[in-house]
Amino acid sequence: MRRVVERTLVQAGFEVVLAADGREGLERASAMVPDLVLVDFVMPHMNGFQLCQALRGIDNLARVPVVLMSAKADRIGDGFLAQTGALDAITKPFSPEALLAVTTHAMARAAAQSSPPPPLADDSGERSTLSREARAIDDDERDAEAAREAEDRRRELDAQARRVAARVAELAIDAITASPASEPLAQEALAARIEATASPEALLGFAGEIAEMVPALRGEVGLEGRIEHVPLGEVLQMLQHLRQTGVLEVRRSGADEARTISVCMSHGTIDLALGRDQDQEFLLGRYLLEEELLDRDDLERLLSARAPGPRTLLGTRLVKLGYLSHEELQRALVRQTSELVYESLRWKKGSYRFVRFATRPEALEARLGLPIGAILMEGLRRVDEWRLIEEQIRSWDDVLRPDRDAIAAIDLDRLAPEERSVLDAIDGEKSVRAIASQLGMGSFELGKILFQLLTARLVRAA
Repeated sequence: MRRVVERTLVQAGFEVVLAADGREGLERASAMVPDLVLVDFVMPHMNGFQLCQALRGIDNLARVPVVLMSAKADRIGDGFLAQTGALDAITKPFSPEALLAVTTHAMARAAAQSSPPPPLADDSGERSTLSREARAIDDDERDAEAAREAEDRRRELDAQARRVAARVAELAIDAITASPASEPLAQEALAARIEATASPEALLGFAGEIAEMVPALRGEVGLEGRIEHVPLGEVLQMLQHLRQTGVLEVRRSGADEARTISVCMSHGTIDLALGRDQDQEFLLGRYLLEEELLDRDDLERLLSARAPGPRTLLGTRLVKLGYLSHEELQRALVRQTSELVYESLRWKKGSYRFVRFATRPEALEARLGLPIGAILMEGLRRVDEWRLIEEQIRSWDDVLRPDRDAIAAIDLDRLAPEERSVLDAIDGEKSVRAIASQLGMGSFELGKILFQLLTARLVRAA
């Protein structure tokens, strides 16, 4: 998203200075005193609220206008803006026109103001306490409501089961009554006799009763639709706002592939995401290796030594064998889950289906409790960057070749180790997909590096 913001503002004639996080942003603002600060509300090291407070505490920055960028900006009121010291807020994702409108309006308002902004009220302790109490009350009410709904569903299921049992008994009695007393009724004979004595309508009605029970056993469908009509980000935001519990199944549709990602949620947070028919990059082993939690030799040995039959989850097995602590496994699962959600946000065509109260055993064990807002912020930022990457790389089957003259003219020691590894792997023969497999890199990380190499003209399309 930073690149999109930078490109929009530079094209409009603004000078833009980027910062990776709130701490770096404060340092750069202190060094140059900008005319405006655009702040992402969710940032590492120092979030948007903390940065606003820090700016207001520095004399030469206290009157610099601040605009918050947030996925929930439409629900941010004047009171919250006053608490942060921000002048305005803009909802993500936003169009270039909206960004320019908010930016110019904020700068005009700041220029028209002659008095310094009011000091921030020091009621953080009171607000924090009230917020915790409100969340606790809300959680209790929603838990009670969920328990009531679960009990109602169980009673309905029991009633359906009684109707099915009565129908089975009725069909069996009719078949037995119509059979000669001397004829033994084995299972096959009884089935044949039921088929002969029962009408097709009766059997189909019986099947319909069974069909009604199946979804009730796994939850109830609360929402479904097409990604093309309602973006997945909006669906996730709604489920978070309503603090829903269940499984959101996202299915990608295409002529050459069909993939499914299941996002398991509890009270509006993400407990785990599971992928089916996904690329190798989303397997847990990759994250264990990248986090340096496991050696490749140990991983390959454990995978090859798996016994036939029902499989124990890899992470659970590693914890039981002492290779990982529970906290280390959680760390890898957070990365895997986050990147699966990021991937689903990229999909342009497909369907989604939210099943309330459904769950997966893996999610019950993981219980990551990840906030959707933070994942959406990063996911939408990646979507913006993917658009830029795909302008340079049309297909993962593209072949790139190195430009030897351009490479000879630069100091290769200035490249990061990952950039050097990617550059060395480009030989004019391997596809981008093959390079990703060879290096064991995620597609997003590889795409960013290839974008930089292509932009710098160190590599070209073969």
